[in-house]
Formats: sequence, C-alpha cells, structure tokens
Amino acid sequence: MFEICIFIIHIIIMEIFDSFTRGSKNKNDNQDNITKTYHKNGQLKYEGNSKDDKRDGLWKIYYTNGQLKYEVNYKDGERDGLGKYYSENGQLEREENWKDDKRDGLWKIYYTNGQLKYEVNYKDGERDGLRKYYSENGKLKWEVNYKDGKLGGLGKFYSENGKLKWEENYKDGKEGPMN
Repeated sequence: MFEICIFIIHIIIMEIFDSFTRGSKNKNDNQDNITKTYHKNGQLKYEGNSKDDKRDGLWKIYYTNGQLKYEVNYKDGERDGLGKYYSENGQLEREENWKDDKRDGLWKIYYTNGQLKYEVNYKDGERDGLRKYYSENGKLKWEVNYKDGKLGGLGKFYSENGKLKWEENYKDGKEGPMN
C-alpha cells in the first residue's frame, strides 16, 4: 500500500513538472499556444506565444531573480521587430531590430551608466550606414560609414572635447582615397 501511494505521488509530481515545461492551449483551441517555463527556484524563465509550432509574437526571457533579461518579437519562428536586452538590475543594455531573423535597422548598445555607447545600422544582416561611437560621458568619439558590411565613405574621429581630430576615407573596407 505504501509503495502504491509513493507511485501515485511520483506520477502527480511528474505531471506538475511537465505542465511547467509545455504550452497550454488558448481558449480558441487552434494551433496557438502560450509557453511558460520556470527556473528551479520557481521564477518564470521564459514565456511566449507559438503558432503552428513556431514562435510568433512577443517572447520574454527572465533572470533567476525574476528580472526581465530579453524580449523580442517573432514572426513565423524568426525574430522580427524590436528586441531589448536588460542587465540583471533592469538597466537597458541593448536595443536591436530584426527582420526575417537577420539584423535589420538600428542597433544601440549602452554603457552601464545608461549612456549610449554606440549605434549602428544593419541591412539584411550586414552593417550598412552610419556607425557612431560615444564616450561614457556622451561625447561623440568617432563615426564611420558602412556599405554591405564594409567600411565605405568618410570616417570622422573626435578629441575628448568634441573637436574633429582627423578624417579618413574608406573604400571596400580599406583606408585610402575615394575613387
């Protein structure tokens, strides 16, 4: 009798654990699911929507302390739209844009003090456009242009007081005169 009780308790515990790691059907009873998984300490680990067994909509990942770590939109299983990373204390670390699971649009990286560290544009997964790098106090240090993932165009470099120190021309990722 004791062994049967232990067996039943074991099955109940396994069912509870299994329910933490699988999605639950929405009320519309189609292929849409909400998935939630938990850390060992009981805090939410991640949550998101799925459609036809693919991530679709907003997904969020959490630290073990419950603080939001990352959030990003998905479309048909691929990252699509704005994604944001946060430090364990809630400070925004990075903003990124995605299209068809490729980097596309403006990306921003921040210092721990909240100041913008650098920003860069992407197109179809490659750097494309202006990239700017800032000091921790917010002053522009340099700016360069990219085309199809390679340096191209005029690069400008600034002193600590914000004055232009020098300029360089780039073509196909190499320094030199522009033709």
